[in-house]
Amino acid sequence: MESVDLVIVGAGWHGLSALKTYRQVHPTARIICLDSASSVGGVWATQRLYPGLKSNNMLGTYEFSDFPMDASFGVKPGEHIPGEVIHEYLARFVERVEAVDGNGNGGWVVTTAPAPSTTFTTSTKCTEYTLLTPSRKLTILGGTKSAWDAVHAACSASCTVTWIIRRRGHGPAWMAPPHVTPFKAWLEKLVTTRLLTWFSPCIWGEADGFGVIRRFLHGTWLGRKVVDGFWGVLERDVVALNGYEEDEEVGKLRPWGVLGMVRSGRVRVIVDDIRVESEGIVCATGWAATPRVQFRPAGIERALGFPWAEDFLSQGTVRRADAEILRRFPKLREARAVVEKRRLAGYVPLASDAAACARHPYRLARFMVPAGFVGDRSVVVLGNAMTINTALVAQTQALWAAAYLGGDQGVVRRVVERCPLDLVEEVRGKSNGDGDGHVDALWEMALHTQFGVHRCPGGFGKRNPDFVFDALPYVDLLLRDLGLDVKRKTGWCWMKSYGMEDYRGLVEEWLGRE
Repeated sequence: MESVDLVIVGAGWHGLSALKTYRQVHPTARIICLDSASSVGGVWATQRLYPGLKSNNMLGTYEFSDFPMDASFGVKPGEHIPGEVIHEYLARFVERVEAVDGNGNGGWVVTTAPAPSTTFTTSTKCTEYTLLTPSRKLTILGGTKSAWDAVHAACSASCTVTWIIRRRGHGPAWMAPPHVTPFKAWLEKLVTTRLLTWFSPCIWGEADGFGVIRRFLHGTWLGRKVVDGFWGVLERDVVALNGYEEDEEVGKLRPWGVLGMVRSGRVRVIVDDIRVESEGIVCATGWAATPRVQFRPAGIERALGFPWAEDFLSQGTVRRADAEILRRFPKLREARAVVEKRRLAGYVPLASDAAACARHPYRLARFMVPAGFVGDRSVVVLGNAMTINTALVAQTQALWAAAYLGGDQGVVRRVVERCPLDLVEEVRGKSNGDGDGHVDALWEMALHTQFGVHRCPGGFGKRNPDFVFDALPYVDLLLRDLGLDVKRKTGWCWMKSYGMEDYRGLVEEWLGRE
């Protein structure tokens, strides 16, 4: 049996970043990266690409800070990045990582086997099917982001599309144009502008050093009025740009581009039960958010914090976390009204035993370290956050994980939250570490993971962290743990948008710290 220091499962953005960073931090470590696909890239692996597939991100925001996507990739500024280019980029990134032998002793036994499948999905063997032929009648089922992609691809191939969305489900996903506001601001840059992040309630937001401003905006009546005004302007702008109120068919896609195709009549949107003649069907109905890796012994999934297992946290701790979150952010109480409005409108949630149903959010400290392994330093989960800032989050998590797994004590001890005294013993019973540091870390994990339940009731908050304006303060949180400066710009840094270029040399900076 082969022995290594680190096993990385997955060769996408997060896995490759972890591979590069861990090797850079621990140059003598023996590392192996495993993936069931035949090429690197994760969701951008060769067999998961199809003609016309592009990223949501535009050039400059979907790259690692130390490996810019230069002109040799053929993408121009202001363009979305083709899928095959992203795969090429990640393949070239791998070429920069060399293998180094060394001695190691791991804490897990990893057993691998081929992963045969008799099921075909939108992410597998896409190139073997010729659905997109001109004049073909296609049916797209579902209102997810992948459904929008499928509709766009079909219409671009001159197909006629019937788009069916379940009346009693979540409805179609929100879509925003790449440039918003009357000033045509680049949306991806807005979400990393520190000033604008203050308007998003965020339980870890004070890591950016502007806690006084955040407490005013979300903890006072006047501040919340200012916040309401900001979000109202942004919503009205997206609604106006997409033309939700100008066309009846387009209006069906206002979450209850592609929009122009709907206006032209090439896409018929059905929000009801229906019988329809079709020459092909694409089911964009989501996926089971469960890893294919089987962890043993049986029952360990609870300690790993997985949302389909029994909650690692006690109900008393969860209730206290909920109360504290709503105390700090009274506006989030309105989330309950949103859920109730859905119920009255006939919304039918997932069955309690559905594969995609979450009993609770992932219980991961810093959204990486499983609740039952905070003091163990043998396992981390990367890429758990839903975010448009994939590359930035991936490389920052990779550095944090390399420090944590390598034994840097600081990344566990630098907690901000302090567990309420009357709850200490209850939380201590869940801790496998020593002292109050681990108790505070678990309490902070309870606040952070439970926050999404209230912040993103219409998104993935009940299961995953769901970042938009919250990604930058999350990166700040990790950098602060590592003892690095969170303010990467000079002057009025709160008025400027942070980009990948502001984080170049991050690993070297950490290695060179005193």
